[in-house]
Amino acid sequence: SAVADVLRKHGQIYCEKKEPRFFDAHVFHDDPAFHSYKTLDHYLSLFDNINAQNALYRLDASTFVMYDAAAIQNILDISPDSRFIVMLRDPIEASRSMHKQRLRYSDKKMREVSDDFMTCWNLLQARSKGESFPVGCRNRILFQYDVLYHYERHIPKVVAAVGENPFLILNYQELRSSPEIFFQKLAYFLELDPREFSAPQEVNVSTYVDNTLRNRMRQNLFRLLARNTQSLRRALGLVGYKVKMAKGNQPQMAHPSQGKIQLDALTREFSDTYHYLNTLLKDSQIKPNDPS
Repeated sequence: SAVADVLRKHGQIYCEKKEPRFFDAHVFHDDPAFHSYKTLDHYLSLFDNINAQNALYRLDASTFVMYDAAAIQNILDISPDSRFIVMLRDPIEASRSMHKQRLRYSDKKMREVSDDFMTCWNLLQARSKGESFPVGCRNRILFQYDVLYHYERHIPKVVAAVGENPFLILNYQELRSSPEIFFQKLAYFLELDPREFSAPQEVNVSTYVDNTLRNRMRQNLFRLLARNTQSLRRALGLVGYKVKMAKGNQPQMAHPSQGKIQLDALTREFSDTYHYLNTLLKDSQIKPNDPS
């Protein structure tokens, strides 16, 4: 989200909607009835304006394209000269972040079954069998942290699908620790001046929201109002929308001793992933973070 926010602010990059979810809709949604764009023409209408046509690049940052090589091939069929950017993050950190994202929602279909991360993690085996998802869940991939962040199972398929097209893999940790180097890599890949990029803002913050009837009604109203009107969505603003929500206390972190046990278990789960990432990203190692 941070990189997409920086890119969309660049004068030569056009982005009407960060994640249209056209190419990866079948990955994100369990039911095709909830696909936002039913046809290619409907999707391409996003870029049917003078600003899009005059831009050097047109950005689609739908993240779940990474999980289906066929989606990449569909992109190449439409735009053979596409460039692809993949942003990778520490798998444990990413798993915990996704869990926190699920606690932004009071809607039971989109909210995790527990505020405790390890409680949800221990349900993953059952979820691989189609069990233990939130009641009414229509986006099961969001609740399968092991599936999402075992990058070694996905990236080789992405590389093969992209073929000879320009392809860049970035490390999220480098964005935080060495932003100048990070944006030099990005600018070189896109053949743009790195000085033309503005500093990233904090976006897509994992705000914990109490699971109350009042909040569920407010979120449902927001979705109803903004479902088909992008200008109205921008006018309302996600920030203002969040401010009106009745937030609760953030879930407590595990005790340090318990956190060490949890970290060890998660590190074992992702041992192949860390080995793969550290081979892939030789100049910027990824390793498990201290849970405290």
